Amino acid sequence: MRTALAVALACLLVLAGCGTGGPGGSGPVASTVTPAPVPDGATPTSDRSQRLAPGLTAEGVVAPTALVGAHTAALRGQSFTTLRGAVTYAEDGRFRSEVSTRGLVSADRRQLLVDRRATGPLVRQVGLAGRTEQYIAGTTTVRREVRNDTVRYSSGPRDAGIVTGSVLLSDLTAGSTLALALHAMNFSVAPVEGESKTTQYRLVSTEITDPDALVGLAGENARNVTFDATATPQGLVTWFRLSYTADRGESSVTVVRTVRFLEVGTTTVDRPSWYSNATNGSPTAPAVREPLLGVSLAPSPTVSGVYASGVRSTTVPS
Repeated sequence: MRTALAVALACLLVLAGCGTGGPGGSGPVASTVTPAPVPDGATPTSDRSQRLAPGLTAEGVVAPTALVGAHTAALRGQSFTTLRGAVTYAEDGRFRSEVSTRGLVSADRRQLLVDRRATGPLVRQVGLAGRTEQYIAGTTTVRREVRNDTVRYSSGPRDAGIVTGSVLLSDLTAGSTLALALHAMNFSVAPVEGESKTTQYRLVSTEITDPDALVGLAGENARNVTFDATATPQGLVTWFRLSYTADRGESSVTVVRTVRFLEVGTTTVDRPSWYSNATNGSPTAPAVREPLLGVSLAPSPTVSGVYASGVRSTTVPS
């Protein structure tokens, strides 16, 4: 049982730092998705065939590849900050684990600073709770890990970000998840007011159209799947949330994954204060109490979801 929990948590640690699909499993694929709520006051566009964003009309996502391409293009050659999270709830709704990741990405992709934190009863039970920071500059990677009241430093060559235990973002733009979701489901579309008082478009999943894509997105035994997102008229997907229920051993859990993109073109990636500790041969040091991550995994304020005012709910949303 402990091994199964460790594997499940390891998957969440990876998922919170990348844009690829969820873990696999056994069991039938759900034939429907649970529709996510559409924001109050939203009204459909009068001309439903009018293009709202690349690949997007009031009738839904008519060209998934076009929307994913526009999203990727909007981030190409730009610095940005990405916030990613994976929260797990037990069958009775109790909070079990949270893995949150903040990534700062330079425009030329040669600098990357990733800060990942894991907490909750489940991660503590299998010894995976703690904080890991990783800074990449050119071909060099330095790492700072806080666990069991000890800070450990290390340095070495840059890796591909796919190795187990790495916190590097292997899919910087989360294009893989977007592509799977947009191909797997149909969506309703409605305008909403974005954070900058400009119009964005809310996508809410309504039904499954491609079970194979759904397996890649959330796993073979996923059910009660919902996916909703916000996109700008230019096609940048500023936020999305994937929620599903899956079996873990003899019980089931609900997993909620969120991804945000912000500070596009204005993010600065600086060398962390602990850089010299990782490069001068100081392998360990006593840990000190640290503040919270300092960023919320909540969706944009106009979108209701799992989080309220940047505080994680202790029970699964109904």
